[in-house]
Amino acid sequence: MDNVRERFESCQHPLLYLEQVAVRIQVNNWDFPLSKVTPLTERVILNFGAEFFNLFNRVQFGPPKTAVGGASFCKITSLVNNPRQIQFSLKSSF
Repeated sequence: MDNVRERFESCQHPLLYLEQVAVRIQVNNWDFPLSKVTPLTERVILNFGAEFFNLFNRVQFGPPKTAVGGASFCKITSLVNNPRQIQFSLKSSF
């Protein structure tokens, strides 16, 4: 019982904590596109592109669990954002 009480006191009241978290959660992702256009001939153009999603791979954790009495009470088990993703493209225009 003391363990549950310690978790509860460290997490404050779950409903109050959820209100605070709802105000504070802001996803901070840096998306960065690059492109290079290269003329091969007078009529043919090659366009190379790269897109970086969550460029700096910043981890942002979700809110803690609020189910009182469960083993995961006040534990953070989720992420708010996705890991870094990179996408390449190559397009030929004529």
